[in-house]
Amino acid sequence: MVAWPCLFTCTEKSTQISWVTYAVSRGAGEDGNAFDLGLRSITCSFMGAVANDQTLINVGRQLYGKSLRCLASNLSRLQHAPSKSGKKCGGGGGVGGGGYVDEAVLAGAVLLSVYEMHHGASAEAWLHHHTGIIEMMRLRGAESHTMTGFGGAIYIAYRGFFITASLLKGEACLLEQREWQAMSERIEAENARRPDSSVFTEIAERAFREMVKLPGMLKRVKELWEMPPVNQFLVRPQLKQELAAVRAALRGLHAELGITVATHGGPNNPAATICPHQGDRKEMFVGPVSYKFFDGFSALAIRGIRSGIVLVDHLLLLLTPEMDVRQVVHEEIQTLSRDDGLTNHSFAGSEARPSPLFMMDTSKRPFPIRIESLMDPRVRQGPNTAWTDGIATSYGMLGVRIHVDH
Repeated sequence: MVAWPCLFTCTEKSTQISWVTYAVSRGAGEDGNAFDLGLRSITCSFMGAVANDQTLINVGRQLYGKSLRCLASNLSRLQHAPSKSGKKCGGGGGVGGGGYVDEAVLAGAVLLSVYEMHHGASAEAWLHHHTGIIEMMRLRGAESHTMTGFGGAIYIAYRGFFITASLLKGEACLLEQREWQAMSERIEAENARRPDSSVFTEIAERAFREMVKLPGMLKRVKELWEMPPVNQFLVRPQLKQELAAVRAALRGLHAELGITVATHGGPNNPAATICPHQGDRKEMFVGPVSYKFFDGFSALAIRGIRSGIVLVDHLLLLLTPEMDVRQVVHEEIQTLSRDDGLTNHSFAGSEARPSPLFMMDTSKRPFPIRIESLMDPRVRQGPNTAWTDGIATSYGMLGVRIHVDH
């Protein structure tokens, strides 16, 4: 709750079974359970960092090893077990029967991934666990992650890292697929039916459905860059149209969230309320999300959306020859990335020069956009900070830096 203030508050009331509720329900836990061991590992690491106690940190590392071995054992048992559909599970699996990936196993893998974010020997260490998490969630399907079960809390807490990982690996994101987009739409609809519905949740879910498209867009533009000119000519119009649609949606959401924050405010603006509640007491804007964390939520979400717009703008610059359009996009990049520190770009002077895509064959030239991991041991923060919470709440964008050389 201390290291994950935003995500804890987000899942506390939006899901029927939160991470805390699930952990408490397990009591003292089991020595042979990957989730229980992983939770103990994370807890010892957190306490060790707070108290600067190397013994606790070492215990956390030992528990991580036990959890990892337990997880591997659980997965190996069901590697060849028939799934619910009668097919073989080519990977993943859990303690549930019939090849079903159990929630405790999936959550255990998530905890191990988070441990590696803080303690891994390299920036890629957590991605090894992430690959398994992708497969587990794919096998479980979106229907297993509704807000009525613990699977919903897992989905909400970890989905931002899907965007981070997909950007770093140059892959389209699993959660961009239709069944997972429908999951986000369901969360938004369920929120709207609540008597204390949150405007923030509505905007945040719509933003997530756009942000999750970015890794796939980056991948497709890179593939276009490597095509012969004749193929580029055929593919570019449709891709450019889709990028423009994502850009328009994100710009609208960025403005909508900013206006909503300015209108309804947060804890620093006690006059900004929605409706009377319990006599003279009034309820703050965020509804079921505690107002104490509203500033953190809004600032991180806005920053993530802003970074997403900048990335889309850079992709559009590679596809757009019209100088008037390029100038507008260039100016927006300069404005949104100022003082952000998440985008490094080199332009010759202040003018938006014609893209090399329209000047020569790019198929043998390096792609000018590179994604750097900010989860490197040299720059990451400790488990007693809200560092990973910020990455998750910003749609994964605080976990990367965009380098561009036009």
